[in-house]
Amino acid sequence: MKILRGVYLAVILSLTACNDVVEKFTSSDTDGAEDSEAGTASGSGEDWDVLEDELKAEKKELDKQIDDLEDALDDEDKLVKKELEIVGKLGEIRKYSDQVEKVHAETEKALDGWRQATRSSYKGVKLAKIETIGGVVYSGVTITNVTDDTVTIEHSGGMDTVDISQLTVQLRKNLIHETTVLVEKEL
Repeated sequence: MKILRGVYLAVILSLTACNDVVEKFTSSDTDGAEDSEAGTASGSGEDWDVLEDELKAEKKELDKQIDDLEDALDDEDKLVKKELEIVGKLGEIRKYSDQVEKVHAETEKALDGWRQATRSSYKGVKLAKIETIGGVVYSGVTITNVTDDTVTIEHSGGMDTVDISQLTVQLRKNLIHETTVLVEKEL
């Protein structure tokens, strides 16, 4: 923007100088006519006309350049305003995104706490037997640990870790209590 304004100023100065020269030549043209009568003219009237036409053409071109630069400045101002508007909206979106991330983190923390409490509540639960989908039967079962993927049990034959997917649907629902985990695990 500073560069355009500098160019704009230079063009205006050039245009002003051209105007001064045109005025000087056109007023000198009148003086030159008087001087030619006196025999002191430095050039013919045709030379002055050609020079005047060239200067007017140059002035016209400079006027066009000034108009183009003014249009460019207007466009640049519009772009700067639009950019500021977009940056403002982007800031609002970032702020909202930060809030969403914060709420998500708080929700995950609360859900993790709930998961831990739920899983821990099954430690020490005794069941007469657990039968897996594969037909394995455990009797005299005590649950020692529950995760999203496995259940660790002590039973009459020792200790085992059983994959959640091997348990009956009802037992899975009782142990996991969370639809999202069951869906993610396709259980």
